[in-house]
Amino acid sequence: MPEGELSNNMTRLVNFMNEMLGAHCKLREIHWNTYNQSTHELSDSVMSHIMSTIDKLFEIMMGIED
Repeated sequence: MPEGELSNNMTRLVNFMNEMLGAHCKLREIHWNTYNQSTHELSDSVMSHIMSTIDKLFEIMMGIED
């Protein structure tokens, strides 16, 4: 893979990670501002999945793959 293409792919991956972290922050806001228990629990679940995905992607980026 050419170096420019690798750099472009890394930039895209970092941008995607930033979008996921932004979604996590927004869900955290919803989580603490809702009076509805099902919304509270749903945001808990989605935040957990987002963080697991982010963690896995960062591990792959660092070369820590199973």
